[in-house]
Amino acid sequence: MTQDLDEVESEERIFVSIGHLLEYPRKVSIATLATAIERKGISGWDRFGRFMSCKVDDPKDDKKMVSEALDHLAYLLNWESEYHPNEQSPIDLWDGSFTSPLNMGWYADESPDFAVIATESKGQAKRPTKQRSPRAETTDLNIIAVLVQVLLSKQVYKSEAKLIEDLLTLGYGDYAGISQRTLEKRFAAAKISLLQ
Repeated sequence: MTQDLDEVESEERIFVSIGHLLEYPRKVSIATLATAIERKGISGWDRFGRFMSCKVDDPKDDKKMVSEALDHLAYLLNWESEYHPNEQSPIDLWDGSFTSPLNMGWYADESPDFAVIATESKGQAKRPTKQRSPRAETTDLNIIAVLVQVLLSKQVYKSEAKLIEDLLTLGYGDYAGISQRTLEKRFAAAKISLLQ
């Protein structure tokens, strides 16, 4: 289905892009987005500025937009699984071109139920992760230790306990690895790492 850009704008419907869903803090995982695209298709603008909806199960639809969206997600997932200390995230490099993930997505009232898709995916086997090098682990621990020391020395926080409490109450406790126990263990390991 193709629409002119003027028709889309006059409807004043909210368009939720893949780029928006992947911004920090991330609202939906890459795997959930890929599953949503494979099941429901995707909408967006083609290279001529025409708004199109591409349904996966419709044999008449050109699957190019679905393929491009999945390629962007696969590239981002591979990039995130490696250590890139001095490179910008692919998300930061996405421009406003019509084929950018910033221009692919769904109308808010037609978007997939990401919570249901994520719940269905929980039981599936996890992708094996690459082993981190000891050097990368030491670097991360040293960075954590220095940041905590700066926050404490500048009296932004009076104690590590208060810092951890704020991290959890400000909503960061919803992210993987951000729990009181994990933070206490990582902060302790970071102090030891910095002393070595």
